[in-house]
Amino acid sequence: MEEVRKTLIQAGFLRVDGLKIYPYGSVEGEIQERLPGDSVRWGSNNGVIAVALPNGEVWVLLGPIDEDAFRSIRDQAKEGLWVPLSNWESLNWRDAYMRMRNPDWIPDYIYSQGPVIRWRP
Repeated sequence: MEEVRKTLIQAGFLRVDGLKIYPYGSVEGEIQERLPGDSVRWGSNNGVIAVALPNGEVWVLLGPIDEDAFRSIRDQAKEGLWVPLSNWESLNWRDAYMRMRNPDWIPDYIYSQGPVIRWRP
């Protein structure tokens, strides 16, 4: 799985699980980790590609893709996944920047006790 994670980082994917998401015209939520599974899953919608790892991490790519790098993941993954950020949703820019610098960064708000709508891929 570490090899897939490295490939995702090199291909420009951003880890989004645990980050707040701001849907277009709706209330904010939080992208939850996918329930742990036995395989890598992927999906695409409106030009956005998402990949979920067996440990629950959810990664998205919002721009051009390196087809060769992604082919190695796609060939060993199952298709069928909810794709965050593919229907006008957005992230906080600071959160995205922090995750680009460190894919394992955890935002402070993840520890809050306040009510939050959680989106499950």
